[in-house]
Amino acid sequence: MKIAVFGLGYVGLVTATSLSEVGHQVIGYDADTDKLESLRNSEVPFYEPGLADLVSKNIDQGNLHFVDHIDWAIADSDVIFIAVGTPPKEDGSADLKSLYQVVESLGQMLERSITIVVKSTVPVGTNQAIDRALNALLESRGLQVSCDVVSNPEFLREGNALHDVFNPDRIVIGATSRQAFDTMRRLYAPFHFTCPLLEMEPASAELSKYAANAFLASRISFMNELSRLAETVGADINQVSTALGTDPRIGHHFLHAGIGYGGSCFPKDILSLRNMFWEHRIESPLTNAIQQVNSEQRHRFAKTIIEHLADAIDNSTIALWGLTFKPNTDDMRDAPSLEISQLLQKAGANVRLYDPVLNSAIKDRFPTDSQLEFVDDMYEAVHGADALVLVTEWTTFAEPDFTKVMQLMRTPNVFDGRNFWDPDFVRSQGFTYYGVGRPEIRFNQKGG
Repeated sequence: MKIAVFGLGYVGLVTATSLSEVGHQVIGYDADTDKLESLRNSEVPFYEPGLADLVSKNIDQGNLHFVDHIDWAIADSDVIFIAVGTPPKEDGSADLKSLYQVVESLGQMLERSITIVVKSTVPVGTNQAIDRALNALLESRGLQVSCDVVSNPEFLREGNALHDVFNPDRIVIGATSRQAFDTMRRLYAPFHFTCPLLEMEPASAELSKYAANAFLASRISFMNELSRLAETVGADINQVSTALGTDPRIGHHFLHAGIGYGGSCFPKDILSLRNMFWEHRIESPLTNAIQQVNSEQRHRFAKTIIEHLADAIDNSTIALWGLTFKPNTDDMRDAPSLEISQLLQKAGANVRLYDPVLNSAIKDRFPTDSQLEFVDDMYEAVHGADALVLVTEWTTFAEPDFTKVMQLMRTPNVFDGRNFWDPDFVRSQGFTYYGVGRPEIRFNQKGG
């Protein structure tokens, strides 16, 4: 099939590339001409493992093209994907400006019936509104055509996008015509032989995306709230998590306590979901609490560091390992490192920052300040440091040379924001160790 993809950000580029990989002819369009030029040279503007190689491969094979004219993108397309950003406004609602700009352009240029697929995350009712707006534009031009508008939310995990797109758990399709469902089944035939393709109304498809992200975020916030009790009563939240996860009704996913979630999806989608509740005058105390707990968790973690160092924090040096909101990405949107570093600076510390994919885009997200120092080596970060703070659990940090770290640090304090390391082992190396929801002293099991 011939596919056009409008919007070549994270979702759009992964969608375009994966569809071309299975043999579809794909044309990608974006309003950013610099981005298009980079993509034509197989330069991906963000870090996602394996994506650049796949883009290059499909460009070379002639399955993937990037154009800067809308009419070129839609000329022979069977299906048009809209994957533009829908960032939150100040009130938390989704900003659909870019989405409707695409719809207006399509309404002015289309000459025939075609399937329009909304991949962007949009509030419930948006697909219906797009359907009305697009077909009204076509009718105003005197065209006797009608386009199907389909909701097809994405469920990709940054850092694992290629695995997720080629091994989906489910494919959700929201449409109102049998023809639209059949078109989407044909398009996704190479993907859904191992997973269900779920047909539903557009509103249900739209809400399913928000429901999934809010539910996963709620699990994280629940464990983080529970970790506070664990710290107080001497329980280990990791052991509690294991006990919970072995219950088949619950499972192990998203039960890890730490310093909370970040990124573009969970925070944005929860804000948008809260706004939908508000618009429909429905109280949503649980949804409100998810984000509140998440925000508080970062402050609590920073407070632990500040209180431990006490008066010594003034002009101290604190090393942060991991800056991105999660491993295997360079995404800094709502990354915990931004807020934690700022809180430590305000307390008087000099903060030294390291990330395995440190680049100018990451550095630009931090304020220019003499108390911030970026380094290119994880061990350089801890040289002369009074505390080592693990913020993002990159595999690079899984087995550090703690002997070397001990020799380099001025004061051997370790604050593990992801419960990534074994507390007993780290303490046995001479460090003072703090995790999240883990007892300061473990109780030895008594022999029977």
